[in-house]
Order: sequence, then structure tokens, then C-alpha cells
Amino acid sequence: MNKAYEFRIYPTLEQEILIKKTIGSARKVYNLMLADNNRLYEETKKGKLNSPTVYKNQEQYLYLKEVDSLALCSEWMHLKTAFTNFFKHGKGKPVFKSKKNNKQSYTTNNINNNIRFEDGRLKLPKVGFVSGVFHRFVEGIIKSVAVKMRPNGHFYVSILTEQKSKVVESQLIKDEKVLGIDMSMQGFGVTSNGEKFNPPKWLQRSHKKLGRLQRKLARRKVGSKRRDKQRIAVATLMDTVANQRKDWLNKLSFKLAEENDVVVVEDINLKSMAHRFGKSISDNGFGQFSTMLEYKLNARLKTFVKADKFFASTQTCSVCGYKNKEVSGLSNLDKREWICPECGSTHDRDINAAKNLVNYYLEKQSTDAMSGIDAHGDCVRPEDAEAQMAVIDKVRKVEGHSYAVN
Repeated sequence: MNKAYEFRIYPTLEQEILIKKTIGSARKVYNLMLADNNRLYEETKKGKLNSPTVYKNQEQYLYLKEVDSLALCSEWMHLKTAFTNFFKHGKGKPVFKSKKNNKQSYTTNNINNNIRFEDGRLKLPKVGFVSGVFHRFVEGIIKSVAVKMRPNGHFYVSILTEQKSKVVESQLIKDEKVLGIDMSMQGFGVTSNGEKFNPPKWLQRSHKKLGRLQRKLARRKVGSKRRDKQRIAVATLMDTVANQRKDWLNKLSFKLAEENDVVVVEDINLKSMAHRFGKSISDNGFGQFSTMLEYKLNARLKTFVKADKFFASTQTCSVCGYKNKEVSGLSNLDKREWICPECGSTHDRDINAAKNLVNYYLEKQSTDAMSGIDAHGDCVRPEDAEAQMAVIDKVRKVEGHSYAVN
């Protein structure tokens, strides 16, 4: 199992210059390999990725020898993966990297313990020992490190480690520990228990200050030092907003992963919703929350479920199953409550949808259980039921993702 840790680092001036050189050199090698491959393909209809060594030995690129060679080799692997995804998985064609992109980084691998922690500092190839805020203990074997530079000039490292599967204790799943979460347009989300989460509108709260800084940036002359200083001020505010959102989502996802065995969410096309509802969807962060919740549940060997995109969670009555088409669609978002014409139950739009997500999981589980019954209606292995009842009060020891009952 692989796990990544992210920390902020504080390099010295010399180390900062070398990190920036490495990022630029890695970008240059990537673009050179891509350009030569495209040129060769146009001539022979066959592509070939050159090794970074080909460019390091050329006179005009001798500066490539000053940086970490493993960082340049990683760019070869990244480009190879990009072409594999393009040809085999239908993803976008690899494009050239720009130094104006907000994502500036390079990746280096751990060979012969050249990446390690020592005396509270991190050793990086060529860069040396770097100070940082290492607030967590890094477990496992370090495989690689990605050194990142944010638009505001802050530096971070993402350390990828390989860890052994732990033996953890897990109880049999109970129905009351199955939680449904529906994204709410009025706040953030609503659970099947009726709990509503209303986080602070991070971007909205900083909207006036951000607009003032951006207008000031627009008046600065392109290429001037004052413009670069103002650009950093804008990037710092945006980074603060992103960190505030990430901190709140991490705490919420941790709480829900600890308290529940199964969490069910709806598969929502957030990109299309963002086009219609604008910044409120982006500031909501529900997609990032789903990703956090998924890996936290998986780390605890619990279950994360995404309901089908076309599952009618909003218009279905969670009591009798009647479908009320009058509350479906984005045009009927103003109808927050409705009464079921079939059973007369009064429903809150969001809470009802969250309860239906729980019903979706339970019905799916019962369907899967029925698939183990033969044509005569008897269980294929009836002794399994007796065995399950015998251990229902015992603790299951789980190693990896396979259950071993002792």
C-alpha cells in the first residue's frame, strides 16, 4: 500500500535557486523529448522518446548536468505514461509544459537512501538537508519525493512511501452505521440522520479583498517588479482560501470516517453544475471532500460507495418508493419540501435524498446476497449462515483487504 505525506519546506537561498533550476531543467527536458518525438512522428509515422542523456551531452544544454539526474529521468517516465494514456485510454494528447503554469514541480526517486530524514531535516539529492514543518511521522519506505513550488513562492514536498498492510480490528457492519450524504445547494451537505453541514464561504468571505488585489494587479505594467509583487499577493490570498477549505474538509471527512462503516454519496457532475451556478459550486468543495472521505475509509478498511449517476435520489419517496417528478431537475430547486401523494409523508428535499442513498446501498447488498441462492431457493452453502452467527460477536482480524476469521 502506498501513502503520501505533504510538508512545507523552508530552503535556504542557495537551495531555492537550485530547486528552481531543477524545475526549469525538468520542464526543458520534457519539452525537448516531446518536440523531437513529434518531429520524428511527422517524418516517419513512428515515435521515439530520447533519453535525457542525449540532451545533457549537447553543448547548449550543459546546464542540465548541474541538477538531479533522477529528476530528468522522471520526466521521461511521465511523458511515456502520458503517451500510454493517450493511445490506450483515450486521454488527451501530451502538450508542452509552460513556466507560467501554476503547477511547477519535479520528482526524484530514492536510491541508496539518498532521500532520508536526519536530525529533523529532509535530505534531497543535490539540494542537501532542508528544514521544514514535519508535523507527522513518515512511516514506511520512501519511494519518491515531488518538490513543488506554489504560485506565491512557497515550497512543499510530497513524499510517497510504501507501507505494509496493517492488521486492524473491524466489527461486522450494522445498518445504523451506514450513512448517506447528499450535496446541498443551500450549504454543503446533509446526512441521512438529518445533520446539516454549513461551512464558512471561504471564497465569498475573501471576495472583496481578492477583487481589490486583482484590480491592482491589472494596473501594473507587465514585466515590472511591482506586478510580480502584486501577483504574489493575489496568489497568497488564493492559497490561504484553499488551505482553509482543505483544513475544514479534512476534519469533517476524518470525523465521518471514524464514526461510520459505510458512507454513500451521489455521483454528481460538478463541472457541469459549476458552469451553471458558478463560484458557489467551486467554493463548496464537495468533490474534494468525496476524494478525502474515500481514501480515509479505505485506509480503515471501510466502504465508500458512489450511487449511480442516474439514481433518482431526490424525487423518490424514502418511505414508499413513489417517484415525484415535480421535484426533479435543476429547474425545481426552489421546492425544498414536498408531500408524497402516495403515503402522505412530508420530506425535506435533501434529507430525503440522503435517506434514499442509504436505501440504494441496502438494496444493492440484498441483491448481491440473493445472487448466492440457487434455483431451488436453498443456499448453496447453508453452513455459511451458521458460521456467520457463531462469530457475530467476535472481532474480525483484517489483514490488507482479506478477512481472516479467528
